Amino acid sequence: MSERSDSIYLVFTEGRVMRTVRLVALAVIVGTAFIGRPHPTLRGDGLVILISLMVAATTQVALTLAPRGSRALKVMTVLAALSGGVVAGYEPSVGTGILLIFVGLSAGAGLEFGPGGLVTALAVVTTAISVLAADQSTSNVSLGAIAVVGFLAATGRKQYVLRAEEAELRLADAERAREEHARAAGLAERANAAREVHDILAHSLGALVLQLDALDAVLSDETPDHGRAAEVLARARSLAVDGLNEARQAVGSLRADPPPLIDALRHLIDATPGATLEITGAARPVPAEVSVALRRTAQEGLTNAVKHAPGATTTVHLAFSPDAVVLTVTDTGCPNGHGHGHGPGPLAHTGGGYGIEGLRERAELIGASLVAGPRGRGWEVTLSVPEAHLQEQNNEQTAPQEQARELEAP
Repeated sequence: MSERSDSIYLVFTEGRVMRTVRLVALAVIVGTAFIGRPHPTLRGDGLVILISLMVAATTQVALTLAPRGSRALKVMTVLAALSGGVVAGYEPSVGTGILLIFVGLSAGAGLEFGPGGLVTALAVVTTAISVLAADQSTSNVSLGAIAVVGFLAATGRKQYVLRAEEAELRLADAERAREEHARAAGLAERANAAREVHDILAHSLGALVLQLDALDAVLSDETPDHGRAAEVLARARSLAVDGLNEARQAVGSLRADPPPLIDALRHLIDATPGATLEITGAARPVPAEVSVALRRTAQEGLTNAVKHAPGATTTVHLAFSPDAVVLTVTDTGCPNGHGHGHGPGPLAHTGGGYGIEGLRERAELIGASLVAGPRGRGWEVTLSVPEAHLQEQNNEQTAPQEQARELEAP
């Protein structure tokens, strides 16, 4: 007997009230069997009634009190069907009819539907044969059908309990899925925040080092330009403040959406001398992860232009097409012939050198492609996000919300 069928069997037999009622009913059936006619005796049909009654009563007591899950219970259920059918056939009465109901209940609750149906049919056939063998009225042949009533009641109750257990399991699974989703979302948010803070610090500190190096160059001149020095110092302070603000925004992005892409690009352009922004195509919203990757690509391209080609003209081009969203950062190279392919600029030693590699990692996460390399005297960085991957990112963002609605739905 499986654990689930065993637990269902307990519904019919393990409750204190159910056991008491069943045992009392058995005592009444056994007692009234000696009153009617024919009744148990030590010879003839009476002996058959006596033996079958004792077997039926013993098996019913065992089915009520014995531990569940043993193979012996199946054997007892079969014996109860045989002995109950014999008693009902030789001594048709209300008491033996109740005994047949107990047989049907035991078969329906303790066995699977197929075996339980066979045991119930065995009780019906045994009752009919016993009625004919005892020369009882043929109207009593149908008495065995009472066992079918008990069997159907037990199987109906079993299905109800099974559905209730399955509903509880589904609720438990849904709760576990909700917890796993929350845990995965938390890990993803933590990874995004770590990546954002890393990129912000790398760019902010790198730009700050550029300004400090420029300040050092101004102050080291034979005739220091104090006005220029104050201007560079003010810019350095502004960069430090902006870096702190961006770090706070990155932490806050755990609970809020990033700023609009075009607004973020314009902010970067305004903070970079000699940079311009061009937008072609019909602008459309992009997923948050794609927006961050495009913004970081523009930031890295602008920072590299300042570091490696100071004084160069830099263009950020954002193109919206039906097939993709493409961002390109192109600079014209250092006017004095230094920088990029013509040798390092005076500030090229600053920074960690991991910017392009970090952009490639971001591109892989969103299914995009990144190309970086020289273009004429300058340098060009291109991030292309195919429309198919834009749709995938949208689906990934909306899927958790849809799953949450499905889990909350009744």
